[in-house]
Amino acid sequence: MMKRKGPLTAVLVCLALTALSAPQPVQGQRTPSEVGELRAGTIQEDKIATAVRVYLQITEVREYFHTEMSKSHDSQERAALRARADERIDQIFHEHSLTPKEYEDISYIIGTDQEQGELFDEILERLREGG
Repeated sequence: MMKRKGPLTAVLVCLALTALSAPQPVQGQRTPSEVGELRAGTIQEDKIATAVRVYLQITEVREYFHTEMSKSHDSQERAALRARADERIDQIFHEHSLTPKEYEDISYIIGTDQEQGELFDEILERLREGG
């Protein structure tokens, strides 16, 4: 197995999901039962692979729209760009039959379970290399 990169990957996954969204209300922390359920669960490799694909596509969307937003100084245009990015991100979830909640849960598990995080990193590296 490759060396674990630490929590950085999990943070990047979460940032990819939320980077272009308008500020959201602060949500409460997970309840102890929710945390226990997530930790008890092991994600199947195909579900992690789907999350990796979603992560890579959301990262591309984020990079593209950040570049476009940096060119604009008009608040309405920036809002329209954000809306287009959000629509594209929703479309990515739909294309992969993954809900934002499922993606969040997977992100939580790979960020808190070393073995699952290492599997995510391995799949990410493999897909980036074209495999």
